[in-house]
Amino acid sequence: MVAIELGEGEVRANLMHEDKVAAIEELKKQGYLVAMIGDGNNDASALARTDVGIAMGGCGTQAALEATDIVLMADDLSKIVIAHVIARRAYLTIQENLFVGVGV
Repeated sequence: MVAIELGEGEVRANLMHEDKVAAIEELKKQGYLVAMIGDGNNDASALARTDVGIAMGGCGTQAALEATDIVLMADDLSKIVIAHVIARRAYLTIQENLFVGVGV
């Protein structure tokens, strides 16, 4: 399990969608930033409440695809790393453009 390999102390699995929402709300009340990866099936309400929602596969429900911040078109967790790299590059480009635009 990925969470165990990452050294996470708590793992919640096989939750119903209302339990996912409750878990996210609980973590947010504790001051955590919450990211969630879901396949889109019954995840829309939970994904909408996260700080960063990631839908896997691109074939989930329309509601889940609209509720997320990121949609990965493949069911491959390694694509999250690629998406992070692309996002960092885009952010750096935006910063450079703002610096040059304001500086000129």
